[in-house]
Amino acid sequence: MKIVDRYLLRELAFPFIITVAGFMVIVQLNLILQLSGLLIDKGVSLGVLTRLLFYRLPDLLVFSLPVATLFAIFLALGRLGHDRELVALQAGGFSLKRLIVPLLIAGLLVSGLTLLLEDSLAPWGTHQYWNLMRRLYLQRSVLLIQDNTFFKGPEQRFFYVRHYDAQRKLLEGVLIYDLSGTLAAPELGRAYPQVISAKEASWNGQIWLLRQGTIYAFDAAGKLVFHDSFQSMKINVGNDLRGLFLEQRTPQEMSLSELSARIAALRRNSLAAQSLVVTYQSKLAIPLAAFVFALFGAPLSLLFGPRGRALGIVLSFLLVNLYAGLLVWVELLGKRQVLPPALAPWLPNLVFTLVGLYLFMLVGRVSRSDLRQRLKRWLPSLLLLILSFASAWPAQAAPQTPSERLPLRLTAAKLIVQSGAQRIQAEGQVRAHYGVNQLRAQWLQLEEQPDGSWQLRARGGVEFSNGQLSAAAEQLSARLRFDANGRPIAQDIALSQSASLRYAVYAKVGARHGSPLQASPLLSARTLTLTSRPGSAGWLIQALGRVRFEQPSQKLIARAQTLSLRFQTEPGGALRAQSARLQRFSGASDFVNSQHKIYRLRYQGQEARLRFDAQNHIKQIDITQGEFTTCGCQAAIPQASYSLGAKSVSLYPDQLLVASGVTLRALGQPIFWMPFYLAPLGKLQRNPLIPQIGSSVARGWFVRWRLPFFAAADNYGALLLDYYSRYGEVGSGLDLNYSLSVGRGRLYWYRLVGRGEAFSLDWSHHWAGQIAKFPLQLDLAAALRAGALAQVKRPTKLLSQAALSGELAGVTWRAAWVRDQYLLGPQTNSKQAKQVPYRSLERLPELTLGRSGKLAQGLWSYRLSAAWGRYREQALDGSSRVSSRFDGALRVTLADLALFSSALHLKLDAGYRLTFYGLSERREAWEALPTLSLAPFSGFKASLAYSFRRVQGKTPFSFDRLTLANLLRGQAHWSVAGWGASLSSSYDYTGWRFAPAQLALSHQAGWSQTTLNWQYDLNLGRPITLGWSERLRWRRLALSLSGGYDFRLAH
Repeated sequence: MKIVDRYLLRELAFPFIITVAGFMVIVQLNLILQLSGLLIDKGVSLGVLTRLLFYRLPDLLVFSLPVATLFAIFLALGRLGHDRELVALQAGGFSLKRLIVPLLIAGLLVSGLTLLLEDSLAPWGTHQYWNLMRRLYLQRSVLLIQDNTFFKGPEQRFFYVRHYDAQRKLLEGVLIYDLSGTLAAPELGRAYPQVISAKEASWNGQIWLLRQGTIYAFDAAGKLVFHDSFQSMKINVGNDLRGLFLEQRTPQEMSLSELSARIAALRRNSLAAQSLVVTYQSKLAIPLAAFVFALFGAPLSLLFGPRGRALGIVLSFLLVNLYAGLLVWVELLGKRQVLPPALAPWLPNLVFTLVGLYLFMLVGRVSRSDLRQRLKRWLPSLLLLILSFASAWPAQAAPQTPSERLPLRLTAAKLIVQSGAQRIQAEGQVRAHYGVNQLRAQWLQLEEQPDGSWQLRARGGVEFSNGQLSAAAEQLSARLRFDANGRPIAQDIALSQSASLRYAVYAKVGARHGSPLQASPLLSARTLTLTSRPGSAGWLIQALGRVRFEQPSQKLIARAQTLSLRFQTEPGGALRAQSARLQRFSGASDFVNSQHKIYRLRYQGQEARLRFDAQNHIKQIDITQGEFTTCGCQAAIPQASYSLGAKSVSLYPDQLLVASGVTLRALGQPIFWMPFYLAPLGKLQRNPLIPQIGSSVARGWFVRWRLPFFAAADNYGALLLDYYSRYGEVGSGLDLNYSLSVGRGRLYWYRLVGRGEAFSLDWSHHWAGQIAKFPLQLDLAAALRAGALAQVKRPTKLLSQAALSGELAGVTWRAAWVRDQYLLGPQTNSKQAKQVPYRSLERLPELTLGRSGKLAQGLWSYRLSAAWGRYREQALDGSSRVSSRFDGALRVTLADLALFSSALHLKLDAGYRLTFYGLSERREAWEALPTLSLAPFSGFKASLAYSFRRVQGKTPFSFDRLTLANLLRGQAHWSVAGWGASLSSSYDYTGWRFAPAQLALSHQAGWSQTTLNWQYDLNLGRPITLGWSERLRWRRLALSLSGGYDFRLAH
């Protein structure tokens, strides 16, 4: 060893010893404070207290040594940097990497010493400490049994207790491993090694009373030779619980070899061992922290140079707490199997090691200022990447317990087994499951039938689910059979008394293989019957009495007297709704037109048939002898202000309504008959059935007629005929929606002849399919205006494009050629012109890549995107800008996260964007939008949102211009018993100004609704406006009154 190595180790030794001693003193003093109550209550002598503190020393050293290593490195290198000794060593030919090597060796030696303590002295000391504590607790006749505890009894018997309920004096989750084979099952005639498990146990001396358990016996080869269940059983364990109590060992009191043996024993008996696996791996990971801290701390200390000593203490404290917090978090996730138990304790070491290697590689290659800049840029991203990879690691599946003869597995407060397990009755908090099917109830009876099937009956808050269907009722009956593979299946399920059922609806992307939406359809009735369809994998669901069917994703509600719904189970396991038939039917659905106004369409009929698409959304409703209206009045449909009755009605939700043999009614009286009616729902109605007559200032009197035609749900339109009197202009055109084998689209063409010729063209086309098993989409669009039709009143955007997109290996891509432009008419004012960013923009071409995903079990979601293209932009002043552009972006979103309680929620949306223009210009942008919402009770909700965006650099274009943001918004809403109040305001940190505070008060009482609005200037401290409105509504009559005062007029 060279002199410089010895010198560095000597510098390291003194702060290392001082840190260990200081840490031990602080922890021991804290321990004395914790034991002070025991000293007073039990009169413990000073000698016993000294023994307790002595027994804790090895365990405390395991945690002290890695911490002391980090503190010592920061202090030692900080002192050398402060006294310029590091500069002298570098001048002598020693690189910084070479100086780190002895520190890494010291860290590795400390890790080895820590591992030796963890595996030998620490378990012994911890066991002696708790044994002494247990003896002290026995003096007050209260047992201190910790969770996941192992006992060793006489005659090669081992006991495991998952939890001890001190109030009821019950042992829960009991496992007995009897190598002697003499505890139970004397009918075997010989001693076989036995495993006895029980839900709970109580004791009386050496006699244990086990309840709701199972006995397994194995021969010398490990083959199962005996298996039986019991409701209660008494065994003589050969020692009382107090004797076993003193021999218990928690996982912290075991060495690595003992833990390994316990894990193997639990796995042999198909019991969950993830908690012990996490503890075992932690005993290996924590000692290695000393080496990890050395690898991480040494380069980081060199980064700060002469300031390292001052910052060393602060950084060490922060890093140790970060490591400890991360370790506790991942251990919890490992025990809950969110992360693999064998990997979870190693994640903190992995994070710090990767960052340490990165710092080590940079030491000596860049200056400290450059190194700090690189750390500032890359360290957060590297930590996020490592944590994301760890969070996305698939969790290990929990071990399965041995299969039983029954068609399902039961747990309940009370189980009664009769007739040799041919009849089973469960009472109180019943939980049953077979495969993916789960059932909950308060009472359940299972009875085997002569044909081998099982009759199941349940009552009391019954809930049933299988991943695709979920049902609830007060009573349930079903018949269970075994298929050819020995798996139980339900053939007939009957639900009665307030029965309801939900089934999965899938997102449009991913079709049936996507994840079900939360807003799944709800079917409720007095009785529901689910029948397995013979000869096919499907279900027939029949509902009777007060049937109500809701489709939240489509805002559709239907009521009927009876309903019949058919499902088909597809090979992937997805449940596909095929059709439904309803008798004496009525319903309603909401739709939004092109002006973003919400309308409710109400309809009814003698019979209706529902058809579903591949995602289980309703795609068509056929009504016989139907009536419908969009009147917002409360009257029944036939007596509404206006309604239409039809021989047949076909409704395509959110798309189209088609009817034949239509009678138009006003206040229930027929006034007009028409053979055919067509109304597009998702856009502004431009095709009135009868001619429209009127006048305009520019063209005089006019007649407009739209003649609709219909071929299929996706092929319909109208012929356009117009006449304008002032210049004798005649207009004709076609508005066509089409669907062909090569795609679907819309064509709108219009020609106006009179004062010259003018025409308008809007065309869009979409195709989706596969080529060589790769999904592709093609989008085409064209828009043209000429002549008088190009003289628009307000800015109008025209889009022409050809775009090809698809997905490959989870990455979405898009190649597009796009040209869009704004038409500005002579009547365009300056305010409207300011809203137009450019006159035209060409993207020839534009290539885009993107990838989305979820992290940490869906808690986080991210979106990565990159785009490159050649852009030509023409400004409003006629100037042009041409440049290539590369844009990369990362966006991370935190899902709605409940904090402390369900009343407080946090959402977070953050992003980073880097853009290059040509070879010389660049722009960076960071943005974040955290939102905190509070809803402590019904009727009240408050939220606080902060918007931040920082931009460096500038863009030569107008279309991707970003503005700075530093805004805090707050709002609150309260409503109760017809009263309502809302308050909102914001504060702009950029301009250091408040936005006007707005207060709205409202009251609803029967036919009267009163509203009061108040605006207040928080900057000047004076009111702005005060307004009020009163709305009176009685049947079909409505009266509105409003008024207000502008306080600014008085200043």
